[in-house]
Amino acid sequence: MTDNSLIYAIGDVHGHAGLLKRLLDFVDDHAVRQGGRPKVIFLGDIVDRGPENRRAMDLVHDALVAWPRSRLILGNHDSWLLEFFEQGVPDPTWLMNGGSETLDSYGFASSEPEAVRTIVAEAYAHHHAMLRNASIQETEGNYTFVHAGVDPSRPIPEQRPEDCIWIRGPFLNHKGPLSHIVVHGHTPMIDPPCPVITENRISMDTGAFATGVLSLMVLEPSTGAASFHATNEKGRVQPIEPIRMDRGYGCAA
Repeated sequence: MTDNSLIYAIGDVHGHAGLLKRLLDFVDDHAVRQGGRPKVIFLGDIVDRGPENRRAMDLVHDALVAWPRSRLILGNHDSWLLEFFEQGVPDPTWLMNGGSETLDSYGFASSEPEAVRTIVAEAYAHHHAMLRNASIQETEGNYTFVHAGVDPSRPIPEQRPEDCIWIRGPFLNHKGPLSHIVVHGHTPMIDPPCPVITENRISMDTGAFATGVLSLMVLEPSTGAASFHATNEKGRVQPIEPIRMDRGYGCAA
């Protein structure tokens, strides 16, 4: 790791603010007990599908303020919300994939998008700014953090934003080591809902919107060792053992 921060990577939230609050409280307590400084990396898709999208955005914003080295990675659902903030016209595909719930969480029906945009511009400009300032990719030591994944044919520093935000098959199906271990969300690991580790990636989206399981990876700066925690069916945070999928090359962690 490049500094003394404890690294915490949180999978796709999708509007489940209560689960996110549990994990952030855990991070706060864990960092104090470890005597370190938390650096939280949100892997994107803070919004859509869940019931408390606006509150989830506030929790992320507050965490970025409280722990300034933390970062938000832009997810594809977040990018739809950003596009709406900037253009004022909601993408119909977004509305069908959770965008309606997000607009509703700001207090308006999705049939009133211009009213929502006006209110957001006045009262929630910090949400807009947070999305505009979101990262596409963050690298710490031999780990790189993105929302969806990377194009295996390109060097890590030369990734295209659209791949980092949207890619699936070419990344997930790629076998063999990469220059960095890729920590990502985007594709739910829900059968069972558990982080999955291969030789080149750590998949952290455990389908919180459907399973109630929101997952967290903790990276120790001194050793690079990873441990995992997740909310359970009662919303409490507990240690979780990831699935290690050896595809003939060993596992990254």
